[in-house]
Amino acid sequence: MARRVWSTRSRVVSGLGWVLLAIPVIALTWWLLGKGDNGAGIANVLALPASIVGGVAGVLALVGGQRTKPRADDPGILADRLRRLLVAVITAEERTLARLLGDTGKPQPADVGFTQPDELFWRTDGGADSGSLDTIAEYYRGLRSGRLLVQGEGGAGKTVLVLRLLLDLAQEAHRANGLIRVPVRLSLPSLPESGDSPPGVLRERLDSWAAEQIASTYGIERAVVRELLARGLLLLVLDGLDEMDPDQPVRAREVLAALNISSGPDQWPVVLTCRTEHYKRLVGQGDVLEDATVVTLQPLGVEQVISWLAHRFPARAEPDGLARRWQPVAEAMRSDPAGELARCLSSPLRLYLAVSAYRRPGSQPAELVDLTDLDTHLFELLVPAVTEHQTRPDGGHYPPADVERWLGALADHLAFLGSRGMSSVDFWLSGLWLAKDNPTRPARGAALWARLLIALAPLPLVVCLLWWVVRFWNEWLSLLNAILWLCVALSFIVAFRFVYRVVRRLLLVVFGGTRQRLRAGIPWGPVSVYLFAGYSALVGLSRDDIVEGTQDRSTAGVVFAVALLAPFGAVLLRGAYLPLRTWLRFALTTRAFARRGLLPREVVPFLDWAYAAGLLRYSGDAIQFRHRDLQAYFTSPSALTSPTPRPATGRS
Repeated sequence: MARRVWSTRSRVVSGLGWVLLAIPVIALTWWLLGKGDNGAGIANVLALPASIVGGVAGVLALVGGQRTKPRADDPGILADRLRRLLVAVITAEERTLARLLGDTGKPQPADVGFTQPDELFWRTDGGADSGSLDTIAEYYRGLRSGRLLVQGEGGAGKTVLVLRLLLDLAQEAHRANGLIRVPVRLSLPSLPESGDSPPGVLRERLDSWAAEQIASTYGIERAVVRELLARGLLLLVLDGLDEMDPDQPVRAREVLAALNISSGPDQWPVVLTCRTEHYKRLVGQGDVLEDATVVTLQPLGVEQVISWLAHRFPARAEPDGLARRWQPVAEAMRSDPAGELARCLSSPLRLYLAVSAYRRPGSQPAELVDLTDLDTHLFELLVPAVTEHQTRPDGGHYPPADVERWLGALADHLAFLGSRGMSSVDFWLSGLWLAKDNPTRPARGAALWARLLIALAPLPLVVCLLWWVVRFWNEWLSLLNAILWLCVALSFIVAFRFVYRVVRRLLLVVFGGTRQRLRAGIPWGPVSVYLFAGYSALVGLSRDDIVEGTQDRSTAGVVFAVALLAPFGAVLLRGAYLPLRTWLRFALTTRAFARRGLLPREVVPFLDWAYAAGLLRYSGDAIQFRHRDLQAYFTSPSALTSPTPRPATGRS
């Protein structure tokens, strides 16, 4: 039985129901307040029937609200969410491609070629012997089952190729009618380890992880995403198989085992990227993506490099249509096609570095001709070039030395996470506090201080309670009543949680489904109505006893208010604890980093700037360096000294 999701109609019905329920409650309360002392007696008489009516209303709101919402497998819901997801994917990935190319406008990557390897490790999925980036969508459509693995050396352009494939397929789906298949790119390093599990369980965990990633990144209900996956309406483009494990490829082997198990008639297609040497190592251990076509990216040829440089720096009157300052580079590559310069620029990553470093019209790329260590030279020029070109939101420029130091701190943080069995590629701002376990990092006490501050948050309430005890210290009966009703409130919360679980299990029996499908449980809104009505009846029936045993009516009012609001305060604290803890950890950690100059005081604007400059990229809600080689350049040697690895936990 598919779960239900919110629609415009269900939101209107639910909101109208709450308004109709609130109006009589407010009117009755206002009328009772106008009756003075008689209001308490009337309230006592009305408390029991009000609680019964409130309980019935809560159950009806629960059942009726659930019935009003459309099911997750409703064709209209699926079509609407697919279209929304498609637009979001196209927008996000076009920006990502532009950042990877260091270009603006409509990005046009170099037409890198690929071939199928001569040595086959398994049956292929068909396809021609060779192809190129410009024809990748047509090549993919020629595969029988849509299973493709793209391999190549570091910086060969694997991510750019699959992005081009994704965008071509997405644009084609955007022009189609009816239900469509939407390609979605996910970063594999954020996938947690499953342990020693059978392939069927691994496939289920892979699908659950993919659904969670897509739901959190694009704002689509998780139940709808699971339905789309089950129907084969999502094409998973899994990037970074080689970046999952720092040492032994445990998680990579699990991914291959999961992808070799189909969990539905239309869930067989997949696109995967991996470095060539890493995939060969997996194959040597008996792990292979079965019934898939493997293509290997080829280095760019000299004429391809010159053609793309002419596209990037055009000049009609010059030879090859290339700007004059780039002519010495073209001549050197043609005169020595096997030389260091041609070899370096045949890598799409190095070509991007050269374009970024010599983007300014007054720069002189001719100096590349006489250099030997081109890699180091290009990496060193990258940050000064992008800081000069890319301005901050306030119009200023970041100092290049500061940017290099800040990126170095992030790279060291990723190296540390990788040494602890976590993702060494993806990081989240909320996970920076994990550096507390590293003795070289300044955020060791972030978690401790966060817990301490959260523990001290109720201090004002404790002070008020102590003041109340001192103020009425001689009224032992009042104090006894206060303690009594506090115990009643706590007991009621415990009892409510028990009833909550019992009712949820009853709903599973009555309405069917599985625990996973109903894991969100009963909505807090309808249940709060029942809680408020029942607890009001309990306190209202005993309110006269409190007043009679208390010499000060204000004291009784305080006791009544505390007892009545305690359950709601517990619910609010329960919902606010995790966000508050995450925010405190982030604030304390970034402040500790900033004090030592390892990060700027305003971290988020800097990360946005680095993304716009093409130094970082977003993969879902995770942050990555634009390339693993760039991350390795900024990683300090001391950070590569790995402590004893811990079991992989996935998301940091």
